[in-house]
Amino acid sequence: MKLLFERWRRYLNEADPFADTPLAKPTVTKTPELDVPDHPRGDIPEETREKYFGANPDHLQCIQDLRKPPETRSVPHYYDPDTKRVIPVNVEERAANFHDCMNRFGYKKLGEGSFRTVYTIPGKPHLVLKTPNPSWISKSPASRRNSLEMNKKEAQGAFQTTSDLVVKVYDSAEDYFWIVSEKVYPIDSWGGMSEYFPVWLELVQEGLVKEGMLSAYFKDFMKALKMQDLRSDPGTGRFAYGIKDQIIDMFKTKFSGGTVADRGWSPEEHMPEIDKFVNKLLRNSMFANIRDLLAKFNLPHWDIRPNNVGYAMRNGKKQFVIIDPGFVLDDITWVNDSWSKYVDSGEQTAKKATTDDATTSNVVANLMDLI
Repeated sequence: MKLLFERWRRYLNEADPFADTPLAKPTVTKTPELDVPDHPRGDIPEETREKYFGANPDHLQCIQDLRKPPETRSVPHYYDPDTKRVIPVNVEERAANFHDCMNRFGYKKLGEGSFRTVYTIPGKPHLVLKTPNPSWISKSPASRRNSLEMNKKEAQGAFQTTSDLVVKVYDSAEDYFWIVSEKVYPIDSWGGMSEYFPVWLELVQEGLVKEGMLSAYFKDFMKALKMQDLRSDPGTGRFAYGIKDQIIDMFKTKFSGGTVADRGWSPEEHMPEIDKFVNKLLRNSMFANIRDLLAKFNLPHWDIRPNNVGYAMRNGKKQFVIIDPGFVLDDITWVNDSWSKYVDSGEQTAKKATTDDATTSNVVANLMDLI
């Protein structure tokens, strides 16, 4: 335990090279020179880990069986080192067997996405176990790498220490085949999400958009927010995704009953009010924090949607979090210069985090929350 506290003290004394203000976009910062990180599990005693995080999943036969990698073939196979033969795999049967095995050991399936599956942990109601989705991982070596890479990126310190919107990871396998994280309660509707975005609801209160249409505008807004696109290129001939364009469209609909295609209405007389709403949205701390996180780690804007966001209970309060970050699913990184009018001064290029922070420091930091 002395080692835990010593590592934690060292972690606190390190400067955060990626610190942001709530409103300014992340600045371009030279990647610091870091020592090669310790083993991801570090040298925290096994009994300490088991006390706080549950039994080591590596000891489960289910996990050991699922680790057997498939061959690179169109029909899933895996190589049996004992018989030295390539054996065909029935993907669905293998997945069902894995779920049944986990259930027998007390790990109840909570849900799954394309890449990963989430289970309860016996005796640890506040934690969950994330493993590769057994159907996905059996399809190809690339599928296996994708699942493990998502666990790795989520568990590493560069991501874990960047925002309260991140689900806390407490433990991981040596190869990130599984991770242990805090339990999150999914939000399954746009209405459920709205309580975390009161500034967005002001658009309804002002009569600028009907409540039932908020979700459609929200998707476009998050895309423009991620791309930092204030105004769309009029030469593209597509629907305007730009943030200001969306607000102009709302005002046009309210005051003229017109549509995007209706060019007979001029927004000039309403421009002060339009700019007021644009400023409110861009300077809102929740949107600013989401923007920073998406831009810094190159996450797709569609991560902010029902069933992929939720809340974790921290210190008796609900904390909005992104459940399943879509790492490497979106490579859009360009920036629109017109953004600078509406945000505080700072560099206008968002930085994708590439630093492989020492995960051990992160495990200790999150462990301290439980002690």
